Amino acid sequence: MKTAHQLIIALASLTISACTVAPKKAEGSFEYINAKVSQPIVVSEGLDKPKHNPEFDIPSTVVKRSIGESISVFPPRLLMALAEGSRVDEQDPHSTIWFEQTEDIANLEATIWDAFTHYFQDKNIPLVKSDRATGFIETSWVPHVIETGWWLWETDIVVESRRFTFKVDMKPHGRTGTVKVDLIERKAEGFTRASSLKAEENPGLATDMLNSLIGHFDYRLRLAAEQRRAEYAKGVVVETYTDTNDEMSMIVKARFGHAWLRTLDAMNKLGFVITDLNKIEGRVYGRINKKNVGLWDSLFGEEKQSELAFEPGDYVIELIRKETETEVVFTTNNLEAVSNDILKQVFPEFIEIMGKNID
Repeated sequence: MKTAHQLIIALASLTISACTVAPKKAEGSFEYINAKVSQPIVVSEGLDKPKHNPEFDIPSTVVKRSIGESISVFPPRLLMALAEGSRVDEQDPHSTIWFEQTEDIANLEATIWDAFTHYFQDKNIPLVKSDRATGFIETSWVPHVIETGWWLWETDIVVESRRFTFKVDMKPHGRTGTVKVDLIERKAEGFTRASSLKAEENPGLATDMLNSLIGHFDYRLRLAAEQRRAEYAKGVVVETYTDTNDEMSMIVKARFGHAWLRTLDAMNKLGFVITDLNKIEGRVYGRINKKNVGLWDSLFGEEKQSELAFEPGDYVIELIRKETETEVVFTTNNLEAVSNDILKQVFPEFIEIMGKNID
């Protein structure tokens, strides 16, 4: 029994060793080096011999060793612009990625740093240096883990460790930035031999590392978007407000993004035809159609109509960002304030719809 147990351990060790030291070189036969050189082409009498370019001539000297066995076939890597607003640097497609600010990113620099630091925290990898002022990050050892063995003996082992630096460079306006990666050090672990760590592999491994961070950046953007969707489905508290000029507006007790979607939802349900949007300026352009009840309308249908007290025509609804709330102002197409008499009839309907959760 003891012998059988020792045999199993030995086999498992051999499996691990075989997996970890597999060369990143071509596999198979190199018999082509023993191929015989073909005879020169024979030209029939009376015909001209074709011009010969000696550039591709095979050397006449015999190669004493297999060239193929000494050539690395480590595959090239390219950065993958997976995240929204990211793009590959055409001048450096292996180690530099661009990020652009999008509608869902309020502060691009903070979003980049949060995603990168969270990635290493999640993997329990300390940072040797993290200096946001200079845009410099240096990691401690990042273990490279592989699965090895089979069935009951399958396990994860560390085959090598790597250290990286990252440089975050933001444009002065803050809406664009680049991240550059460098692999600065490697060390063999487990059954890996130090001699098998080839310098030509380093750029590809650095690219792999940055691809992992880009993927994590994208994951956090998607997670935040999903959290916003869940939050925006909740009803909001809305109050009426009258300023010193006796002009009425609605105060939504929610930040701009939440208030924006809930206002659009209420407008749609109350019969506004939304004709244009400008989220940057916080403006929604809508129309109240004239009510038609003629014969042709009943035959062919009619445009969306509203039961609101608004007169038919075009309106501009402006959402003004506050620190923790949003003000909603209703004006005509000429940016003239809608009368308070009408708003007093309209606001309760908006407040009721915006206060309900969206199914």
